Amino acid sequence: MNRTHFKKFFITGLVALLPTILTVAVIVLCFNLLNNYFGKPIGQGILKIIELAGGEGVKLFGCTIEELGKNDLFLTFAGLPIAIIITLFVGVLLASFVGKRILLFLESLLENLPVIKVIYPYAKQFTDFLKPASQKKSDFKKVVAVEYPRKGMYAIGFVTSDGIPCLNQKLGKRYVSIFIPSSPAPFTGFLYYAAEDEIIDLPMTVDDALPLLISAGVINPPLNPNCK
Repeated sequence: MNRTHFKKFFITGLVALLPTILTVAVIVLCFNLLNNYFGKPIGQGILKIIELAGGEGVKLFGCTIEELGKNDLFLTFAGLPIAIIITLFVGVLLASFVGKRILLFLESLLENLPVIKVIYPYAKQFTDFLKPASQKKSDFKKVVAVEYPRKGMYAIGFVTSDGIPCLNQKLGKRYVSIFIPSSPAPFTGFLYYAAEDEIIDLPMTVDDALPLLISAGVINPPLNPNCK
């Protein structure tokens, strides 16, 4: 096998495996964060309660509380299920009207705290990228192509709102706000204002556009019959 064939086969294999690898990496990252910062501390708390209730020297499964406290596997099995249940409960709560208001209050509080206000917006961008598609659709109105960074070149973007009323009034026509994501990391990007009559509506959903951006154009969405 010569160098050209080796390079071709390697890139082909990498492109095929990369989506699966990235998916597994995100799942492992979320699991570790939930387990290490939520599940295990809950497991430690359970052991403390058992120790207080049973007195000094109490044993569980033939082991002392101190021994179990050093056993990562036990802490995971004891605390992770409770952490998952609490997470689900928080999700149900935040889906309600009252929960949304509480979340907005907490976000405004975090965005005004020293140091945290610098980190929090970027952390929120990443978690927003992982939100379910149904929630993304409420944030991004449609997928468009906008002429950028120069004439004859186009970038993929998401229309997020109808723009700034004052700007539209002064310019005499509507300039919509467009989030142009970076590739291959679309959870970062920048804001761009473009005249509504100068953007091209693309017949694709947000779900179609994200794989296109993450793969840097390698994975194209299926041909839409409405594309003329």
